[in-house]
Amino acid sequence: MTLNAIKPALAASAAALAFALPALAASPAAAPPQYETLCLAGFLAMAGNGDETTRNAGLMGSLYYAGRVEGKNPGKDPLDLVVAVFGRPTSTADIQAAMPQCGQDMQAMGKRWTERGEELQRAASSAGK
Repeated sequence: MTLNAIKPALAASAAALAFALPALAASPAAAPPQYETLCLAGFLAMAGNGDETTRNAGLMGSLYYAGRVEGKNPGKDPLDLVVAVFGRPTSTADIQAAMPQCGQDMQAMGKRWTERGEELQRAASSAGK
């Protein structure tokens, strides 16, 4: 094949590439889910568990992370973001990878609130004297 015979094919390929590049740029790959959204997804799954202790922990974690997700994504429904997480092929692995840290964060938050609650009780009892 000579260069003259290849030129039309090269021109057609270049034209196809020129049309394809803007389409690729217009539809970027989906961003990975935010950490808080993964935590919310995990705690929502726990909230549906048959075990009362697990269900209660799931409910508390869901409420906490729903607020965090909504705060980071004003105007977006946190459940829509969770549905998108569950729609990912790696959703189970992503959620399982995030949950140990989500649980640690919840424990730290619970400890902080317990300490602050005790501080509040001391302040209230001092004010009542």
